[in-house]
Amino acid sequence: MTSDLEFARRIALRLLETRSRSEAELRARLAAKAVPEELIDQLVERFTEVGLIDDAAFARALVRTRSEIDRQGRVRIRMELRRRGVADEIAEAALVDLERDDELSTALAFAERRLRGMGGLAPVVVRRRLHAALARRGFSQGICLTVLASVLGESEEGEGASDGVSCGYRLPDQDS
Repeated sequence: MTSDLEFARRIALRLLETRSRSEAELRARLAAKAVPEELIDQLVERFTEVGLIDDAAFARALVRTRSEIDRQGRVRIRMELRRRGVADEIAEAALVDLERDDELSTALAFAERRLRGMGGLAPVVVRRRLHAALARRGFSQGICLTVLASVLGESEEGEGASDGVSCGYRLPDQDS
């Protein structure tokens, strides 16, 4: 039995060398490698004691990485944490650190970068595509509307887009 535990421990350590994992991810990977459930329980308990598995730290790191580097919004990050098996309470605690202003500046930087490649499109198409791109990144409707208003020069209520033609965006090749 000791050799089985050592074998399972090596598998778990190899998995954790690659990247940090949630407890649920580690359990699933070990189970997929046919490690018995009682050995998985022993390993997870020991790894938690020594700090190799910490769902709260994992969630905080994932929130920081996804928001700052990958430019994702709160909704998408929450879904990823849930998919990785992090408890909702731990996920919410980690997302508290994500300030609305930080999320707004992340969304604004993403939208401005995306807007540069839309110079030849009709304003209504630009607005629709930007809104969809922001939503896919996991930004809330409020953040999306605020960012659209900022980069397209319209009010947050979406004025200018109601007629289906103008959204306040001035194409780069238009003369004043």
